[in-house]
Amino acid sequence: MEDLEIYEATSGDPTFYDRDEIAERKAWSITDDGGAVWATRRLKELEEEKRRKEKMADEEISRLELWKDKELKKIENEKEFFTNHLSSYLMRLRENNPKAKIETPYAKVSMRKNPDKWIYKDDVINSLKRTDMSAFIRVKEEVDKVGLKKAVTVKDGKAYTAYGEEIEGVEIIDGGESLSIKIEN
Repeated sequence: MEDLEIYEATSGDPTFYDRDEIAERKAWSITDDGGAVWATRRLKELEEEKRRKEKMADEEISRLELWKDKELKKIENEKEFFTNHLSSYLMRLRENNPKAKIETPYAKVSMRKNPDKWIYKDDVINSLKRTDMSAFIRVKEEVDKVGLKKAVTVKDGKAYTAYGEEIEGVEIIDGGESLSIKIEN
C-alpha cells in the first residue's frame, strides 16, 4: 500500500497525496516569466476542466431531477386522490354531526377554522392617524450605511463626523488586498 498523507486544500476538504507529491508541491515555485506563463496556462486548463466536469454533473443532476419530479408527481397525485375521498367522506359525516371527525390508527381527519386574512391597503396609515389610532403605526429606524460612509472620515478603524466627533458603534476593519487572477478566454 502506498504511503498516503492528507493534504488540507483551501476548501477544507481533505485531499490525499503521496508523500513525494507533497514534497514536490512544497518545493515548487515560479522563478521567471516563463514559469508564470506556464502556471497561468495551467490555471486556464484547470478552469476548462472544471467547466467540463460541472457540465457533466449538471446534466446528470438534471436527469435525476426529472426522474425525481416524475416520481414525486405520481405520489402527490395519489395523495390528492385519497385526500379528496377522505374530505368527501368527512363532509357526508358532518351533514349529521357538524363536529364529526375520522379517527384511524394512522391519522385523524377533521376540519378546523383558518384564521381570517387581513389585507392592509395603502391608505390605512392615514386612516389610523385620522381616527386617533397612531399607536398602531410603527416607524422603523435603520442606519443609512451608504450615506454614512460618504459623510464620515475614517481614522484608525473609527468613524468621525466632520467636526471630529467619534461615532460610537461603528468599527472599520481594513479590507486588505486579495489576489485576482483573470483567466483570458
